[in-house]
Amino acid sequence: MASGIWPVVNVQADAVAKDRYYENIYQDFDANILNDFVEKENNVYKITELFITKLRQNAEILLQDVMAHEKDVATSGFSVYTGVAGVALVFLLASRRFSGEHKQIAKSFIKLAHSNPHRSRVNFLNGNSGVLILNALINDNIEAKELLNQRLEEMYRLVKSPNSDMPNELLYGRVGFLYSVLFMKKNNFSVHFSESNIKAVIKIIIDQGHSLAVDEKYKAPLKYKWHDKNYFGAAHGTAGILYLLLQAREFVSEEDLRHYIQPTIDDLLECRFRSGNVLSSEGSTSDRLVQWCHGAPGAVQLFCLAYEIFGERRYLSAAVLCGEVVWRRGLLRKGCGLCHGTAGNAYTFISLYQLFKKRQDEFSEVEAAKYLYRACVFADWCFEFNNHRERCPDRFYSLFEGLSGTIYFLIDLLQPMQAAFPGYTIQCL
Repeated sequence: MASGIWPVVNVQADAVAKDRYYENIYQDFDANILNDFVEKENNVYKITELFITKLRQNAEILLQDVMAHEKDVATSGFSVYTGVAGVALVFLLASRRFSGEHKQIAKSFIKLAHSNPHRSRVNFLNGNSGVLILNALINDNIEAKELLNQRLEEMYRLVKSPNSDMPNELLYGRVGFLYSVLFMKKNNFSVHFSESNIKAVIKIIIDQGHSLAVDEKYKAPLKYKWHDKNYFGAAHGTAGILYLLLQAREFVSEEDLRHYIQPTIDDLLECRFRSGNVLSSEGSTSDRLVQWCHGAPGAVQLFCLAYEIFGERRYLSAAVLCGEVVWRRGLLRKGCGLCHGTAGNAYTFISLYQLFKKRQDEFSEVEAAKYLYRACVFADWCFEFNNHRERCPDRFYSLFEGLSGTIYFLIDLLQPMQAAFPGYTIQCL
């Protein structure tokens, strides 16, 4: 690849909060230097057997730690995001990768979550749909699937109402429900949710975004707000909404894709600091947040997918810059969780690795290997998570704030081409 396509990185011009991250003292990837993380075999780079063993061993040890604190997990709420359902999802993934009783443990946790749902919330991460879907996936019985079908119609009625105060963002809004529907399709659920219903959900999301943009004379065709603020990140903002719409593109018209979604992605490219990091919200002047919920680690997936779909180099350039930001500033002092921790940031490199591997006609094996190496470096950092945090999350064992998120990433990295950020990238389990 011609090196001239990459923009110059200049972080000194912005106010960078060094108190939020540890200095990255790891050696970056060099194909001419042996390392413990990746190796070349038959002209293909892969994770070394030594590091595969470390990933498995550390994940198993941490899973045991979660089990030893089952009572703490049981009182953490029901949700995928910070509750019992998220822990069930980790054990479900473990059951797909390891032998043992992980599936039974997943069943026990999802039973706890299912006993205390939040019916007014419809999204995957913080709502009822995530719990119901995981209950059906883990238990795989007729009763669970019938209950999901029944509740799905109830949730759809809430989602499709344009007069409700439901937001459109990922964590609590319509896009979070759209994730649930796409997840079910990806995992071949036999549920009664039609293509026309999916299109109706997407139409509401686009219509409301366009209506707000027109009302406020915004420079892009779509605009969204969460608590009266225009966020740009994955959790509450534009990046997360657009990423889910792109993943649902088979249900999106070409007109909506070209006239509304792509121009809004282009506008998001203008909402970046000189470092390449994405602003947390409209008007932000402080280049502080490098975490999945706000900043480059939650936007990189969007830019990678935009490049796959539209083939325009500006999206690739933005994605690569996200990778540089995260490499320098992604070892976070908040800990090793998914939402605002090092494990979540590591998915930046997984996304770039997958993109480069898929486009082998454009990128060399060495270029892809750099991102696999970087993901392994962040995993190595997570092995000592207790020494690499200055704040303890309220829900220490949860998926998005705590230890279960670290475990999920370590297990996911065992098969890097199948790895997917949970609740964000549509995955097949």
